[in-house]
Amino acid sequence: MSDLARDWLEWVAVYNDGSILRQFNDDGTENRYGDIDRKRLSEFHLVARDEDRIVLAYALEPGQRLIYRKRYSMSGITGEKNWVIYIVGWQQTINGKNIQNVSFIFPDGSIINLPRFRENHPLFYSIQFIDGEEVEVEEAELNDLQT
Repeated sequence: MSDLARDWLEWVAVYNDGSILRQFNDDGTENRYGDIDRKRLSEFHLVARDEDRIVLAYALEPGQRLIYRKRYSMSGITGEKNWVIYIVGWQQTINGKNIQNVSFIFPDGSIINLPRFRENHPLFYSIQFIDGEEVEVEEAELNDLQT
């Protein structure tokens, strides 16, 4: 695995009562992304693991849904990870309109912020929902996110 593909960030979920859930516990065990209580989530941070500094933070307003993924480029020959891009943001439906804000964090630490996913783009295309997320989004919103 190249250095560009290592998981150099970890997520930290901050709840509306001030408590937190870190991706990695002090004992080295890992909490799953699905363990985040989205009903209580008020902030979501990506923290540099080596330095324990916040690289990007989103404060979520009521009605905003968290978006988070890691997108890997992999060698078609060896299957080895070449690099990782972190994707974090939010989605909200306001007056029937799909509103998004999405940031892409690259291996060099640079960040590109977009007002929405860009279909037919090699990096900025939309995500697929995973277990637990589809429950939060109405079917109409699912269709809207894909366009």
